[in-house]
Amino acid sequence: MNALTKDPVCGMEVKPHQNEIVYLGVRYAFCSELCQKQFLKDPHLYIAPLVREVHEQQGMAVVKSRRMHLDSSLSPEQAQSLVLALQQIRGVTQVAAQAKRLEISYDSLQTTAEQIESKLTEVGNRIGGGWAELLRQAFIHYEEECQIGNQDEKD
Repeated sequence: MNALTKDPVCGMEVKPHQNEIVYLGVRYAFCSELCQKQFLKDPHLYIAPLVREVHEQQGMAVVKSRRMHLDSSLSPEQAQSLVLALQQIRGVTQVAAQAKRLEISYDSLQTTAEQIESKLTEVGNRIGGGWAELLRQAFIHYEEECQIGNQDEKD
């Protein structure tokens, strides 16, 4: 007899293999594809704080790198302003900005994409000239790599 499990997004009890995915070696089941997609947007919003704490205690990191191509070139001063602001976010491990390229690496156990997007918008507003929207669009349309520790993430 299969016991029910909770959908991590909505809390509904579901069959263990319903809309199942494996994330960081843990199986999650969902009541619908909508809840599954919501989870996949930012899984760490839904993972129990205990799981996050265990990963941090074990020195585990979920490092994501986003490479963004900008429609306009950043001046050296604008690039420096972005780098300094992004480096202040807990979990951001590396930032490089030059001309039409911006790259950010961060531990998603310590920060979220939303926090980074918010900081990009804040800095873009300070820079002016439409940069808030340019940075937001670049952040949405990015190339991403994800690693757990030193291994590629596999679902």
